[in-house]
Amino acid sequence: MRHRYVRSLLGPFWMSLQMAIVVAVLGSVIGQMSNADMLARLPMLALSMTAWTFLNCVVLDATTALQNSASLIRDRALPPVIFLLQCTFRQALFALHNACVPLVLWLILSPHDLSHALAALPGLLLFIACTFALSLVLGATATRYRDLKPIIESTLMLAFLASPVIWSAEMINHRSTVMRLNPLTHLFAVWREPLAGGHIDPASIVYVLITLALLIFASVLTLVHLRKAAFWI
Repeated sequence: MRHRYVRSLLGPFWMSLQMAIVVAVLGSVIGQMSNADMLARLPMLALSMTAWTFLNCVVLDATTALQNSASLIRDRALPPVIFLLQCTFRQALFALHNACVPLVLWLILSPHDLSHALAALPGLLLFIACTFALSLVLGATATRYRDLKPIIESTLMLAFLASPVIWSAEMINHRSTVMRLNPLTHLFAVWREPLAGGHIDPASIVYVLITLALLIFASVLTLVHLRKAAFWI
């Protein structure tokens, strides 16, 4: 992080400034389209964008992490999983800087009820665990099969458009197939609903737990095959 922002006045907070501009523009556009009070929605929009940026950057970073560290893996025989862990840790630091935007908006525009934040913590931990497991699986797979990287990038863009990140679940039909089958809908719901003072749909909890179990199983298989990473790169 120091190397990336050397001689910079604001350092990583340039990302926070960018996030604030994106949230302001998106909030204005969505407010015009839905005729909703976007001032009340801005804190949740900013938090959703911060969470999505974290997930997106972790996965994309993981797809090139092993290739960028090829010399360390081959010459020093370092475990490849270390470099995939670095992706999550590095992006978590950036996410903490971006989190100042939703925090300021929450302090200004929302009631200060810490119980909602505590209730959202378990869901947020599930979100982070799923993000790391997904990056582990996709990072290793994209290293083994190089053609997957552009496919992953395109899929993430489609997932962003089809998931309740910049729009809320109330804006569309709850019985929509996209709403019911999209894992990201439930991954966001398990921490956003408590934060908004609502109740989590039990189906979302079950869906997320099943998704996490599948990702853990895939991660275990990935760790076994990661021993061959030196030959892939």
